[in-house]
Amino acid sequence: MRIEVRGGDIAHIIDFQERLALVADVSRVSVVGLDHGRATLIVELGEPDDPTVICIGCGKTLVAGGRHQSHGLCDPCASAFKAQRRVSHQPPPAPADDQAAARFA
Repeated sequence: MRIEVRGGDIAHIIDFQERLALVADVSRVSVVGLDHGRATLIVELGEPDDPTVICIGCGKTLVAGGRHQSHGLCDPCASAFKAQRRVSHQPPPAPADDQAAARFA
């Protein structure tokens, strides 16, 4: 969509551009021309730039966004993953005698 705006200085035009970008379904606003008190803006409508985030474990939608997808982990899947990754932090067993210690050195 192309919009021509008349009047105001560059600060007013930039302010208008920023406020227009906050309107629902507006994905981008670009100033493409400034000429004798008139600005030309291109307004792109469509989905937001933020991706939809889906849990890689269960497929649940974590963040509703645009058509592009990214992946993450929901809390239950993250907890299950962490539980599987737990490793014992116990020291290795000591050698039974001095000859065994020499072999491992």
